[in-house]
Amino acid sequence: MQEEIRRLLKEAIKSEHERRAEARHPFVYPVSIHRPNEPIDLGFSRDLSLKGIGLILSRPWEPGSVGDLEIQSKADPVCIKSEVRWSREYGDGWHLVGWRFMSLVTLQIVAQTTR
Repeated sequence: MQEEIRRLLKEAIKSEHERRAEARHPFVYPVSIHRPNEPIDLGFSRDLSLKGIGLILSRPWEPGSVGDLEIQSKADPVCIKSEVRWSREYGDGWHLVGWRFMSLVTLQIVAQTTR
């Protein structure tokens, strides 16, 4: 069992140090992605830096896609317009998607439905 746990830890450490310009910090909060005329996409954050966030989502995202991320917090949610920098498979049916922050936004949610 310990050998398998070591393998998992080694894999996690390797992925943490891939092309990172900013230090990332563990950060697990619910996140909603809002885009005009599309259903809200739901997921969880994995890590956070001053310039971006890693999300765990149920579908891949095309690099260059832009969305308004609504990051839940213990106080008020934080809404940030963000751009997808990369997307990769992350286990069966899951995707790890790296987002770069662009600017704070005020969400105007009108009759959108969650999936």
